[in-house]
Amino acid sequence: MPTADEQALLDALLGRVGGTVIDQLDAALAAAWTLSSGLDIAVPTTGGTPGPFRPGHTALDIALDQVAARWGVAPRARTLVEKAALLEVLVRGIVAKRTGGSSGTSDTPDGTSAGTLEWAVDLSTPRLFDDAASGYRSTSWNTEAGDARSTPAWPPPVVDAPGGGTAVRFTLPHRGKRIEVEPNHRTFGGSGEAWFGFQFLLGDGFPLWADDWRVIWQLHGNDTDPPRFALQVRDGELRIGDGWSLCPLAVGRWYQAVVRAEFGEGRMSVWLDGRLVGDRVGVGRSPTPYYLKTGYYQSSALPGGTLYQRGHKLGSGYGAVLA
Repeated sequence: MPTADEQALLDALLGRVGGTVIDQLDAALAAAWTLSSGLDIAVPTTGGTPGPFRPGHTALDIALDQVAARWGVAPRARTLVEKAALLEVLVRGIVAKRTGGSSGTSDTPDGTSAGTLEWAVDLSTPRLFDDAASGYRSTSWNTEAGDARSTPAWPPPVVDAPGGGTAVRFTLPHRGKRIEVEPNHRTFGGSGEAWFGFQFLLGDGFPLWADDWRVIWQLHGNDTDPPRFALQVRDGELRIGDGWSLCPLAVGRWYQAVVRAEFGEGRMSVWLDGRLVGDRVGVGRSPTPYYLKTGYYQSSALPGGTLYQRGHKLGSGYGAVLA
């Protein structure tokens, strides 16, 4: 049985409360705020208060001001857009906490075997960025500058990583556009699927809150720029390449990402730290085969930054690609 607060949220979302659409939205937002106050949901913000804020530690009016700033409207305008944006973040957070809590429910794919490992990078490989079998291909599109003064240094170094171990460090200068690597494995397409895993950390100075695209992983095909079958960081969030919001991110911590790509229907499923954060159909369909590129690729209008990655794997199941 749902609690009274859960029932109030369901009733508002299903239009069972009286009044106008705005009244129903207000009721849903109030119920979601109450429910989320005890769940430690971090809500990304921009504007006057540094994000993230958490329900129960921030007044709802302040939260709405921050969402208004995020969407570029006047504080306290209380538009449908800012209310709906905050409601979406809260409902996603509530669902994630409920499904990943003490009930033991897991978002790891039900009935999916560990699969087999097909390819994995070895960061100790000699000539790692020069077509090594367990490394990366050397191509003319590994780097790209936004102007003559912003050419990234190649190759990206393997360094002692924050928190221990080693990782590839990708650094873009101001107005730099691309420093990526292409794992030396097969291409993809048709009606099949593939599983990918890697770890990433956004370094100090990474422009987390910039409202423009920054791709950190992509299946590159003949579709759009920025690519749609991709993971990007924008406005404090991890997003699928078509702009679909997944979850908030933070600078200075490691994340474990797993991606399942189903090419027949253009479906992309994303797990972060063991939790399913997105499952989207129709992300992209390329008439040419996809190949994986990973690293740091962004709009040349953005400042530079640093990103760390390690543990790139390709396999046939979730367990096989965990870094």
